[in-house]
Order: sequence, then structure tokens, then C-alpha cells
Amino acid sequence: MIKTVYAKMLKGLRSNSEEIKEEALEILTEIFKKFGQLLLKNPNLVNKDDLLKVLCDHLSHPNKSVCKKTTNCMGYFAVILNKK
Repeated sequence: MIKTVYAKMLKGLRSNSEEIKEEALEILTEIFKKFGQLLLKNPNLVNKDDLLKVLCDHLSHPNKSVCKKTTNCMGYFAVILNKK
């Protein structure tokens, strides 16, 4: 399930629509909150490098709401990144 949802969220983050980006960020944040331990045990479920690059690009987004949601998402994602 995570692989399927992750692919769609990554596509949403690359969308031109700010609303879609915001929703994708919120969903990813919830995934990292709820399934962080699962992602730690199965590191191949998500491409961490690709996701980190996309999230870093969103930190300088002109819409401050996208920046704020990106920061929140990265906070939960950092826990997963920290463990190798």
C-alpha cells in the first residue's frame, strides 16, 4: 500500500497545482507519523533521496503554506532519514 500511495504523492508534489502539493504534503506527513517504524524496517519502500530532493525544492516555494507543510513533513521524514 505504501508503495502505491508514495508514487501518487510524489506525482502530486511535482504537480503545478498548489492545492495538490499541499494535500500530498499532508498525506505524506501522516504516513511518516503513522508508518515511520514500518519505513525504518523496510527502507526500500520509498526512495529517500528522491523525496528529500523534492521536499528541499519546496522549502523555497513562493506559497508560504506549502513551505510550512513541507517543513512539518520534513520533521517527520527526518526521523526516517536519521536511521540507516
